[in-house]
Amino acid sequence: MAIMMPIERIPDWEKRLARMDAFWEGEIIDRPVVSIPVCRPETSSSRLSGRDYGSLEERWLDAGYAVDLALMNTENIEYYGDALPQAWPNLGPDVFAAFLGCRLELGEHTSWTAPLINDWSEADKVGFSTDNFCSEKTTYAQESVGKV
Repeated sequence: MAIMMPIERIPDWEKRLARMDAFWEGEIIDRPVVSIPVCRPETSSSRLSGRDYGSLEERWLDAGYAVDLALMNTENIEYYGDALPQAWPNLGPDVFAAFLGCRLELGEHTSWTAPLINDWSEADKVGFSTDNFCSEKTTYAQESVGKV
């Protein structure tokens, strides 16, 4: 299990982690896992304000943005039951296709990929690789969030 830093507002942090670990092992410690994250009535997005990007790509690839988004979500959510804060630094829903070699297109709120093959005779072009731009950027963002 990765080491996770507790959040002061979650007094039973260790018990929640133990329940989650048991869940993934197919076990139950004292009851089933119940995760209920709820947005606070008054939220703040000040961590994300004041950023100016020259392009959508700059914003999508800003690991600092991913860190601040995760921190903002942690501050703006109440964690009931066994809910735990989450960070999801990523390049959108189609990033796995980019790991297979497709060109990733970035939009305002989502991403998509351009086709890699146009004929099945070109199927040998497809192959998973962590040695590509999208994988490197995703790994960097995950490592950045993990340092917080």
